[in-house]
Amino acid sequence: MVERRERYGFRFLRLSDEKATQFHSLHRQDGLTIQARHDGAGMVARVPLEEGKDYAWLKVLVNKENIASADFGFFLSIRTDETSGIMRVPDFVVQLIQELGGVVDFSFTFA
Repeated sequence: MVERRERYGFRFLRLSDEKATQFHSLHRQDGLTIQARHDGAGMVARVPLEEGKDYAWLKVLVNKENIASADFGFFLSIRTDETSGIMRVPDFVVQLIQELGGVVDFSFTFA
């Protein structure tokens, strides 16, 4: 039996502690979580993406805070026991990428 798990998320990549805390307090109910970057260069804020939810607030936040496109983006992850295969990004994620821009990072984990 093939094991496969796909996850999609949005990330702010380089936030000050103050901004991360502010974003978290405003959008905790939207699933936003924060943690320190592994390289110590600020904080990361993450939002898991699920079909059917409204993410208009992300565009407002990116524009209001004037966040550089290199400092936010999308995380697409697949964990599988297959050594090859195809991953199709869902339409709602593609639409968000087109609307917001930013970076797109992929993660492939063979389990």
